[in-house]
Amino acid sequence: MSITLMAYRFQVVLMVFWASSAMAEVGEMMYWTSKRGIARNGSEWIVEADLRRPGSIAIDEIREVIYWTHRQWVYTDPPMIYRSNLDGSHLEVFSRVDGSGLVHIGIDSWDRKIYYTGKIDGGDYTDSSFGGFDLDTWKNETQPYGVRIAWDPYGAVVDPLKKKLYFMDAYGLMSLDIEYIGYTTDGSSVPESLEGPLEVYPLEDMKGYRDRGRRKGIFDLEMDVDNGVIYWSGENGIGKSRLADGKEGISLFMEVPARQIAVDPSHEDFYWAKDGEIYRSTFEGSSSELVIDISGFRDEMSGYDMSGYDISNIVDMAAYKGRIYWSDLAGTLHSCDRDGKDLRALFAPVVRRPSGIFADSERGRILWGDRLSGSVFEADLDGSEMRIITSESLDVSDVLSTGDRLYWCDNAKGEIWSSNLDGSGAEPVIRPGTSLPTLGNWPPMTIAYDSVGERVCWQGEEIYCADPDGSNVDLLVSGGGSVFYDIAVDGQQASIYWSDQKGLYRMLLGGGGKETLYRAPYQHGFSVWDRIPIALSLDQVYWFTWDWHPLAYGPWVDLHWMDKDDKSARFTRERLHRGQSKEHPESIAFYLPAGTAVHHLSEPSESALHRNYPNPFNGETRIPYTVSRDGPVSLTIYNALGQPVASLADGMHSRGAYEAVWDTEGHESLASGIYPARLVAGDVVRMRKLTLLR
Repeated sequence: MSITLMAYRFQVVLMVFWASSAMAEVGEMMYWTSKRGIARNGSEWIVEADLRRPGSIAIDEIREVIYWTHRQWVYTDPPMIYRSNLDGSHLEVFSRVDGSGLVHIGIDSWDRKIYYTGKIDGGDYTDSSFGGFDLDTWKNETQPYGVRIAWDPYGAVVDPLKKKLYFMDAYGLMSLDIEYIGYTTDGSSVPESLEGPLEVYPLEDMKGYRDRGRRKGIFDLEMDVDNGVIYWSGENGIGKSRLADGKEGISLFMEVPARQIAVDPSHEDFYWAKDGEIYRSTFEGSSSELVIDISGFRDEMSGYDMSGYDISNIVDMAAYKGRIYWSDLAGTLHSCDRDGKDLRALFAPVVRRPSGIFADSERGRILWGDRLSGSVFEADLDGSEMRIITSESLDVSDVLSTGDRLYWCDNAKGEIWSSNLDGSGAEPVIRPGTSLPTLGNWPPMTIAYDSVGERVCWQGEEIYCADPDGSNVDLLVSGGGSVFYDIAVDGQQASIYWSDQKGLYRMLLGGGGKETLYRAPYQHGFSVWDRIPIALSLDQVYWFTWDWHPLAYGPWVDLHWMDKDDKSARFTRERLHRGQSKEHPESIAFYLPAGTAVHHLSEPSESALHRNYPNPFNGETRIPYTVSRDGPVSLTIYNALGQPVASLADGMHSRGAYEAVWDTEGHESLASGIYPARLVAGDVVRMRKLTLLR
């Protein structure tokens, strides 16, 4: 048996963030996530997320090109229109719509025009806009202008024969002469109002769209140009009018609570969708059959399973020559044939919303979850060699590795899942109603691991801790009306850290000893963003804040840190850079390479037995430990019967950091199993479990 003992000197190291410096341990790298992607250290973006989210879709039937909008509410960049071939090839940006919130688009293939409805930036809820582009020259021939209507316009279909643009709001169906949309760029021909060219068909005239005097609203519009029929969907059914520019002929087409609708005149197919199920009917509405069921997605902006809220998973839908096209809440553009077969993804970004970064020092990899795809990712330290480990969940908000298992939070279902390191054997270990009485109003968002007590902790509306198999659930911190945002566990000091919208806190894992480490300031008009991501290194606690001022151009990203042991020391702040809203830090992690010496920024204030690496191990493992004062020290390994099998340290130690190596090669008598390690330094005794795998 080979036993090696190594001692290391104390060091102070500078880590560079942009043009500034911060304190960190030797060999450490900082990783953090945002809507933009994953950054390493201060500003090196190693993984870029694809922020495009297909919204409204429309087909140019002459050139056979599909156009789709970017859903602006996902982030604040200018709304865009993209286009591609019907198979998703030759994807390109068609145009951007400045100054208007883009909602829906409609195409006049004959006159080669595309029109849109939207909301004017900076306007109130009644300020809406309409505009158009030339399909072939990409020239913006019309500028958006405001019109005062009841609610934001929704939907956009074009009648190329009568030159009408149809849209809807909460009061009914509206039509607008296209000639009033086009005008000179100086605005000289902009009408004072739309009372003349605007026609309103109130819901009370649209049969089936009133319920005890309450307006129910319309969800989608579609037009069969060949037959001159316009359709609309609502909570009470699908309506249609055989005269697209008049009230005559309005009738209830089908009594189904449809959301999205689509028409394919070439096959005389009428499609309607609700909650991720797409149905096909005849033009007479005589029969309906299920085409495809794509349910199981969720509303990614809220993070909850919305299946019980009558909210469709499909954003928009179109049909053409025997194929159905739709955009979904997960940010994908799909297509299938009229029988629900030959399913294709025209646009499907892989990395969408990174969240919950974790640095796996034992394997030299980084792990993270994805809020929009429900996947767990793994990549090399520079973002390369990326792969999806598992996609078992709907909304993965945080990830961790314990050395032999993965854990992650499924924010949509309110569950915590676990799997093997390769993603196999995935199953929920914490479920509301079984492990927990109820889900509460705030599902699990972040997760941490107590490597000493071997307990999994998570934060939601409250902070809990449980055994890795989900048993023995304990409530650690009650919310008390506050919303928690992040947690971190220091098993060596038996402490847990957490943050809320007001600051950063710490207490003992066993309860008691609560401390307020940081309070978010509000001074001189500056406010701090209410989400404070936190992470622990060997000796320090780090956290991000996001300072904002109404007169400043863009908020500042600030990195804070303080010594975990020196409670009298003030925290230090380093201003990284002026960021954008999509660069708002959401999670943070530190990486310390396995095999690197254990360094400290200050002399250790207490004796501790740190986590060995690798663990589990086969052959050799390294065991770091610290000694807070000069004196005798022993480090002994025991078997399951409590019998000593190895003595790694036994003698006088000076105050400092050490690392012992336990080499089990050639000792076949040591079977696979748990081997407790016991450190005795003066009157301090520390224990840790080592896992040997043969």
